[in-house]
Amino acid sequence: MMYEDAKAAVHTAAVAAGAVSTSPIPFSDAAILIPIQATMIIKIYSS
Repeated sequence: MMYEDAKAAVHTAAVAAGAVSTSPIPFSDAAILIPIQATMIIKIYSS
């Protein structure tokens, strides 16, 4: 099940990052993307 949990975490983070990246202003999404990526890494590590 570890693989499935990690796969779900990556998928969720990718969808969230894709939604955030629709902002047309460069670098404005960095403050939101960093916590998304950090959460993904934590979930992968804990699974």
